[in-house]
Amino acid sequence: MGILYSAETGGFYLTRVHGDSIPQDAVNITADEHVSLLSGMSSGLRIVPGDGGVPLLQSPDEASIDELRGRKMLEIEQARDAAIVGGFDFNGTRFDSDAKSIQRINGAVTLSLLNPAFETDWITFDNSLVTLNATQLAGLGVAAGLHEKAQIFRARQLKDQALAATTREQLAAITW
Repeated sequence: MGILYSAETGGFYLTRVHGDSIPQDAVNITADEHVSLLSGMSSGLRIVPGDGGVPLLQSPDEASIDELRGRKMLEIEQARDAAIVGGFDFNGTRFDSDAKSIQRINGAVTLSLLNPAFETDWITFDNSLVTLNATQLAGLGVAAGLHEKAQIFRARQLKDQALAATTREQLAAITW
């Protein structure tokens, strides 16, 4: 009739209360350890699984490697999304790449495919005006697609590094 702790659920269990509903990963702890853990939790510490699933107290500021990895993944995704909409270069000129601009580029590319003589004025990233012909519009569409693909694959590479990281230092070294 001991007290058990499950790293999987983060919960405490009593055999006489929970019977067969106790998770398989549950480990025995003493009543004194249980009291100490609850006391630590009431003073602002977190209960987290340690080696072998044995619970220990941790400062809320002291994130686990898994929490840090999750934060790094989110950071990478945010940097990817910002890079995707941050503009791209084509023929020495910077173009907008937010969703609305990409929609406009696609529309212009479609018009240029329907009419090889199509030509249009275009407002660039720095608000300059350029005239693009059908061939240039096709190139602009390709450049936009390659720009997005490059950001997605860069993010994938960084996420793979984050997944492989085993220390805080390795995670901190991963930057966009």
